[in-house]
This record gives sequence, structure tokens and C-alpha cells, in this order.
Amino acid sequence: MSSEEEQNLKQKEIDDKFYSALGRAISAWAVVEHRLWLIFHVLLKDSNENFSSAIYHSVVSPSAKLEMINSAITALEFDKAFNDRWKKIYKDIDKKIKIRHELAHFGIMTNVETSNPYTSPVLRQIPSKEVYRKIKSKKYQTNRYFVEDIENINTDFSKLSQDIADFISALAHVMRQ
Repeated sequence: MSSEEEQNLKQKEIDDKFYSALGRAISAWAVVEHRLWLIFHVLLKDSNENFSSAIYHSVVSPSAKLEMINSAITALEFDKAFNDRWKKIYKDIDKKIKIRHELAHFGIMTNVETSNPYTSPVLRQIPSKEVYRKIKSKKYQTNRYFVEDIENINTDFSKLSQDIADFISALAHVMRQ
């Protein structure tokens, strides 16, 4: 195998690891989204799944879906301990929605390091001319996600998903009372 072929193979391994991590993180978020719908469905008590799904999925924005769920939980006036539990999860979801948005909508660029013959992909905002000028003048900060960051995000999304599942169980119990 030639040196160029070895370099291409190594680069492919680096790229595959990055895209695999990104795919796992986005898949983990899909579970979070599904469980948010389950919260909404449980809140509608005896509703048909098609009915609750039609309402929930007619709202496009993840933030708007979260606000719809939050409004419903607030309107039902649960006890303080239950509301506090929801508020903690709500804040975590709200923070992670922004990260999910970046994973889904930022561009993948190449991080070129002069001391490294290989290039590490990085997920970051693809700047417009105005943003690019601000970046160059150091007046603009953007998030960048390397493979290790994305692997950590996947772990965070998976933990959030489990927290939501636990909340759904508690919510179903409270709603039966």
C-alpha cells in the first residue's frame, strides 16, 4: 500500500468515527423527541394516539413543542415536588434543544492542523460574510464540536432520554389518581 493510500485510509477512519458519533447523537435525540410526545400523550389522558400525535407533530419547532408541554403541565397544577421535578427536566431539555439544533444545522468543516497530516472534521456554524468578519475581528464566538464533544453529547442525550422516561412513569401514575 502506498503512502498516499495509507493516508487516505487513515483519513477515512477519522471521518468515519466523526460521522458515526454524529449519527448516534442525532439518533439519541430522536428518542428524546419521541419521549416528549409521550409526555404530551399522557397529559391528554384518554386520548387516541393518532389524535395526540396529530396535535403534537403539527408543531414543527422543538422549542415550541417543549413550551406546549410546559404550558399543559403548568395548567394542570401538580404539587410542588412534581412541578420542581418537571422544571429541572424542562431546563435540561431546553438547553439541549439548542445543542441538537447545532448538530442538525451546523456545517461540517475541516480542522486543519499544520503539524498533523490528517484533518479532523469539526461541526460548526458556516459563517456568512458578516459573521466571518466578526470572527476575524474576534467579536464573534461560535460553538465547535469535535468527535469527542459529539460523543459526550450523545451520552448527555441518552441520559436525558432516561430522565424523561422516568418522568413519564411518574406522570402516568399522577394522571391515574
